[in-house]
Amino acid sequence: MTKFIWVCAALMAMFATGFNVSRFITLHKRGCMPSSSCNKTESGSLLTAGYTITRACCSEDRCNGATSIHIHVSPVLGPALMAVWSTWSL
Repeated sequence: MTKFIWVCAALMAMFATGFNVSRFITLHKRGCMPSSSCNKTESGSLLTAGYTITRACCSEDRCNGATSIHIHVSPVLGPALMAVWSTWSL
């Protein structure tokens, strides 16, 4: 796992965010943010998709490892195939 090479500025904390768009897609982000934003969870919706953002902080230098993206194929593949099939039937 690759580590970031920077150290956060004063009054900032390292963080790791899990951004869950649905039960099929989870995105992860690492970086620095104000310490007051640590260990909080936010929920909301964008159009019809609900999401949850969870932020967790760590205290050591370069402790927030590499980013990763997990995407399941089935929710993406289904609409793509439907779009292709609908253009062929025209």
